[in-house]
Amino acid sequence: MRVGKFVFGPEPTDAEFYQWVSEGCPGLCMRDTCFVDPQLKKQNHSLNPKRALRKARLSLELSPKESSAQAALRQSYEQFKKASKKSRSQKKKILVQEKFELKKQKRKEKRKGR
Repeated sequence: MRVGKFVFGPEPTDAEFYQWVSEGCPGLCMRDTCFVDPQLKKQNHSLNPKRALRKARLSLELSPKESSAQAALRQSYEQFKKASKKSRSQKKKILVQEKFELKKQKRKEKRKGR
């Protein structure tokens, strides 16, 4: 593959460009280039060690080496986590509501002068 570069300066008009091409592109510097595969370029690029570790961990997770019993345990653990998270969020909402009600009641009592 060959690559050429020519700097025109200000943007040429169409007529100037066609004249330059018809004259055989004088002043055009050509050079040979070799095609570089983008995948090879990425391989040479060093990865952040933390990112490399994360990628390795993900690849292990994608190809699990666990028995059906272990898979069932993991699934039940995940269900327990979801249920626990839901109950915690409900408890938190109730607590926030109770605090608000107490605050509201105190404000009401202050207005009455007690």
